[in-house]
Amino acid sequence: MEYALFLLNIIVFTAVFLISTRPLYVRSLKIKADRVAKKMGLSLGELVYSYEQMVFFTALPSHLPQLKHAGKQDIKLKLDYHSMFFPRLKGVKVIVTKGSHPFVLAYLPIKDFRLPALDRLSSESHLNDKEYLMVSSYIASNPRTLSEIKDEVFNKMQFKEEEAG
Repeated sequence: MEYALFLLNIIVFTAVFLISTRPLYVRSLKIKADRVAKKMGLSLGELVYSYEQMVFFTALPSHLPQLKHAGKQDIKLKLDYHSMFFPRLKGVKVIVTKGSHPFVLAYLPIKDFRLPALDRLSSESHLNDKEYLMVSSYIASNPRTLSEIKDEVFNKMQFKEEEAG
């Protein structure tokens, strides 16, 4: 009986731990990114970023029916983490869910998510790599940024009049 209770406690602890690690990671990113931004005299909400380094696995616009007929609501963004137990943001996956099988359309590695203001501070040795990664990870995981990435991907998926004719 004691053994079963012990196992149950371990299972409950592990489940709670796994469920809470990612939200706690994102929260700690925000706190640390705020601290770094304040130290550097930056506003996180005003930082300009570039997702030009996003890797697309197919050319856009595409004639693939799954992509051609997909709406913005069919585009899902999934944060990709290094570890389940001690998460670190690795990148952002762009998945199109139109059709019977999800299609991974693009991937934005966090190491390639650039912020010009941070690049300048880094080149002037005012910001180290760890701080840069922390701020860029927070910005990339921010719902506003994710919405903008989704909009950009959807716009790239659209055929323009001159391309169709």
